[in-house]
Order: sequence, then C-alpha cells, then structure tokens
Amino acid sequence: MIQMAERNRFGLNVTFRVMDAAAIRYPAATFDRLVGVQTMHHWRDTPAIVAELRRVIRPDGWGAFLDADPASEVPPDWIARQGPWPPDAWGKSR
Repeated sequence: MIQMAERNRFGLNVTFRVMDAAAIRYPAATFDRLVGVQTMHHWRDTPAIVAELRRVIRPDGWGAFLDADPASEVPPDWIARQGPWPPDAWGKSR
C-alpha cells in the first residue's frame, strides 16, 4: 500500500509511514488533519487508537475516517450515515 501511495501522490507534499495506530510515533498536537480510508475495520483496539488520534491532532484540527464495513467496531455515538451504500461515513462532531 505504501508503494501504491507513493506512486499516486500526484505531487502532494505528503509522507507515508507504517506504524502501530495505537502507538503513533509523533509528538502530541503534530497534525492539522487526519484522514483514514478503509482502516477502521482493521483496528484491534479502537479506544487506544482513538486516544492516539486525539493526542496527535492539534486542538483546532479535524479528522475524517471513511469505511465501507458497517461491522467495524466504531463507538456507537460516532456513527452518522451520510448517504446510501457505498460507503457509510462515520463521524462525530466536537
């Protein structure tokens, strides 16, 4: 997936890294934006990952996570249908 992402970066200033989402190797409040697509159904420890995502995003930042697997272990209060299949969008406002 990293090789595919590198090939398809389209000139964007982005960096791709492989790491444990429950132990992100960046300091707190590093990122303005967090985006994940088709990741949540792979999460083994959703509370730990959500805590890490909250830790590394800046207080005024935002995140968007899209997953087409409705069986994902997403906290029930985060679920908001944004339209018909596919995909479902999962989100929670502040």
